[in-house]
Formats: sequence, C-alpha cells, structure tokens
Amino acid sequence: MVMWVIPGIFGVAYRRRLLTGRTALTLGVVMLAINVALVWLGPYELSLVGIETQHLKNMTPPSLLLAGHAIMMCAFVIAAAPAIARWAQRPRVWWLAAIGNSGAMTLYLWHIPPLLAMHLVFYYLGHPRFDPSGRGSSRCRSWSC
Repeated sequence: MVMWVIPGIFGVAYRRRLLTGRTALTLGVVMLAINVALVWLGPYELSLVGIETQHLKNMTPPSLLLAGHAIMMCAFVIAAAPAIARWAQRPRVWWLAAIGNSGAMTLYLWHIPPLLAMHLVFYYLGHPRFDPSGRGSSRCRSWSC
C-alpha cells in the first residue's frame, strides 16, 4: 500500500528542507482543489472512513482521494510549520503541549476497555452495536428500526 508511505515521504522532505513553505502551500491548495473535484465530479464520496453504504470505499484499498487528502494535510502542515514553531516557543504553550503529550497515548489506549464494555452491555441488552445494518445502527434514527 504505497499510499501510506506518502506522509513519511513528506516528513523526510520537510526534515531535509526539500520542500519550501511556499511550495508546500501551493501544493496543498492544488490538492484541495483536486480533492473537491474528486468528490464533486468524480466517483468518490465525502467520507474518508469506511462506511458500509459507500459505493467506492476510500480505505480498503486506499483511494486516490485518501492519497490526495494525505498530501494536502502534509503540505498545509509544512507550510504552517514556521508559525507553529514560533507559537510553540512560548513557555505556557510548550508546557501545555508537554502535559498533553505525556498522557495522550495512555488516554488513547485506555478508551478501548470502556468502548468494549459499552459494546458488551449493548450486546447483552439485545442491541448489538457492531452490525451496521442492524437495529440502532447509524442509518436508524430510533430503536424501533
């Protein structure tokens, strides 16, 4: 899956200063226009996550739209990097970033057991949440579906 290499390539290009801020901004704007065209005129749907009702999946296999989104986001971040770096040099901002980063992975990992517990409770109550076409799915607006 070559698409997943794109952010890494942009990271290397940024680190080695192969992509200037102006070039990255131009690339980001061009990719935004291409992405809008792919959704507006092309075969892709707006959602980049896999939804059961999509005609053309964006995640499996990764689509041209998803690759364009990765390029666009990486390019915009590279273009904004100098401003972000100046902002992050403020002691209060750096302190908050350090505090947030120290618990980010813990928070990410610890959300999984409560999520599993919620699914099990709904399952035992007769409302399985993992079936996209079942009762209570995102397509249903009430429990009577």
